[in-house]
Amino acid sequence: MTSCYPYRHEISSAYGDFITEYERLTGRYTSSITPRKHALKKLNFDPSAIDIEFDYSGHWLSKLRGACYIVIAAFTGCRDGEIKSFNLDSYQEKKYAGMTVSVLNGVHTKPNLGGVERTTSWVTIPAVKKAIELLWDAFSFAREGWKNQASDIKHVDERNKFLKDADSLFVTLPHSTAKKPNAGRQSIFHSLNSFIRSLDCLATKDDVYEFNTLNPSRKGDLKIGERLHIHPHAFRRTFAVYLVRNKLSSLLDIKYQFKHMNIAMTSWYANQANIASYLDMMIDNELQDEIAGENKNYMTDIFYHLYNEAETLAGPEGKRIKNLRTEGDATIYLSKEEIRNQVEEGRLSIIEHPGGYCTNPDCDRICDMTVCQYKVVTVEKAKSLTSIRDKLITKYEEIYSSGIDIPNIMSKIYYEIRSIEIVLSEHNLDFVAFSKEEF
Repeated sequence: MTSCYPYRHEISSAYGDFITEYERLTGRYTSSITPRKHALKKLNFDPSAIDIEFDYSGHWLSKLRGACYIVIAAFTGCRDGEIKSFNLDSYQEKKYAGMTVSVLNGVHTKPNLGGVERTTSWVTIPAVKKAIELLWDAFSFAREGWKNQASDIKHVDERNKFLKDADSLFVTLPHSTAKKPNAGRQSIFHSLNSFIRSLDCLATKDDVYEFNTLNPSRKGDLKIGERLHIHPHAFRRTFAVYLVRNKLSSLLDIKYQFKHMNIAMTSWYANQANIASYLDMMIDNELQDEIAGENKNYMTDIFYHLYNEAETLAGPEGKRIKNLRTEGDATIYLSKEEIRNQVEEGRLSIIEHPGGYCTNPDCDRICDMTVCQYKVVTVEKAKSLTSIRDKLITKYEEIYSSGIDIPNIMSKIYYEIRSIEIVLSEHNLDFVAFSKEEF
């Protein structure tokens, strides 16, 4: 797929020219071989550049579609219908905590509330952008071919629906003889398995063992030397299992990505993933090492900033670090190399929370940071707490004015507000103190 991406416009142009010439010559010959032969001679494109194959049914393009579908499905976990809602403008990049996050915007229809489509987003990777662009541009000749047919449809609603279907990421081939413009589930199934067959990838003994372990209800469906038939929905579970087994996310993360109402369904998708992780089956060790290295670099940089650069610090651990810097009467408490060594030895650990940092190496990261003795809050984090405090005050006052008797919740909100105000005070940030008394 990567080698095809730079030629995506040329692919569409060449395939469009081929189809046009092939159809022009078809009526003159009884065999399809001669029209194809003459159509190939008319092309101004060197097929050897990307090992492209030209045929009227678009078999090579179908394989390309399967490859692109796999990239999108495997790195989003989206349902088939959600994937088909994506278009050229679906991919976006957003900034969060100094990082660039790849996001896909599309339509989520399950659960279907009154038949109303809902727009939502999924986290993904940059490679998906290339897959979408390759699909869109390589198939543009067919998309335009379908749109040209819309002029023959008299009823305006039918014509508009036809045009909407033609403006799809996945269009049907060949556009001159197929019945509808948007590719159905069977077409995608054919594309996926055509691509898989082209890889000549057959199951090994280890593959069969893993398949049986991860899919106890399908035990025996895959045999050594065989090839598993791929279904569009299969990548949804593959996505969940891969993340869980490689410890890249929690079930709550996957629940949000899958748009599940119940985490029990999410757990079903990740079924047996922990077993596979414990058995070290197909764990991507290179990926694990890369992630571990990046985490250590991240922790080293954060600790270095806290120990040497942050002008003010709040929170119990923040105060301790600040006192150490004062007592040592030095600008540098620890060098980056010293910090990195302690991080690798497990003596230093830090993770970012919405309201600060936690430095407890044994923390399960699900705690109440308002009373955490390991909390560190920089001035940047403190400023972000201002909007959180405003929302808590609004919530407190709404509950108070409604007269609802929920003292435990009111008390918790009250102390969260006061905790944020203490942090703001420690950083000398201006605010108007919350005037209500403790509930």
